[in-house]
Amino acid sequence: MNGTICNEQTETQLRLELPATFASIDIAEQTTIDFLTDKGVKVDLFGIRIILREAFLNAVIHGCSKDAGELIQYTLDISDEDKVKLEVCDSGQGFDWKSRLGHVETISDGGRGLSIMEIYSDEITFNEQGNHLMLVKYTDSHN
Repeated sequence: MNGTICNEQTETQLRLELPATFASIDIAEQTTIDFLTDKGVKVDLFGIRIILREAFLNAVIHGCSKDAGELIQYTLDISDEDKVKLEVCDSGQGFDWKSRLGHVETISDGGRGLSIMEIYSDEITFNEQGNHLMLVKYTDSHN
């Protein structure tokens, strides 16, 4: 995989470490879709694509300031048959996510990524600092 620093896979987990570039967003998306398809996971792939792309876009632009020397750690976990878990971590200072949850930016050209992730994910959590994001999308077998 061109541009991938680290790529590890098990039966239930995919781990990538990618440079903070826009090309990495496409690599993470395609690798994720291929992994989920190969494993036969029944989940809303459109929703997965949207939340993953928004999370990576935020990590590249805001977390790493588009510095290709910075790395983004990504983990996809399907060990729980009812959930697909996506974790995106960057080396940035983070942000005040508590003040942004539930807020939709309607005036500027940007600022909608978090709102989009809230809409398309079933669970969204941050570490206290705001540079480690976990998104959960329920599978079709979720009760």
